[in-house]
Amino acid sequence: GYVTFTYSYNGYSYPVIRYNDVDATLELDSENPENSSVNVSIDAASIDTMVAKFDSHITGEDMFNVSQFPGITFTSTALDQKDAAHGTMTGDLVMMGVTKPVTFDVRFNKAGDHRSGKPMAGFSATAKLMRSDWNLGYAAPVIGDEITINVEANFIKAEE
Repeated sequence: GYVTFTYSYNGYSYPVIRYNDVDATLELDSENPENSSVNVSIDAASIDTMVAKFDSHITGEDMFNVSQFPGITFTSTALDQKDAAHGTMTGDLVMMGVTKPVTFDVRFNKAGDHRSGKPMAGFSATAKLMRSDWNLGYAAPVIGDEITINVEANFIKAEE
């Protein structure tokens, strides 16, 4: 899957930053989707701004301080299905040693079979949060406090 976030750079642009090392699992209850759960683990050092010098700065002590806080996790706590393709997923986001709830708007894109023949499902999700809530307020307001997280995820059924 893909996890990216965007923010306002003083209103001039809206950079897109990606994490390259993301591990996510979905426990799907297809009969009762609201009983499903999602767990995500991100290597905070895998941040990719496409500018090596900025990567070093953003993973350093001023921002994500990955030497002290190497991981970011999300554990779903509630799913609310609005219709066959839309819903919300709330969960605990742990970043910089701070745990706070975040709610994603989720869209179910498609279910089918992966080229391996295993069942596969794809989802898109988005959420907004204030980075200062996780002690990441460095350089605000030049770097906007509000960020938008975008997730594109494909899940393939694991071996039983």
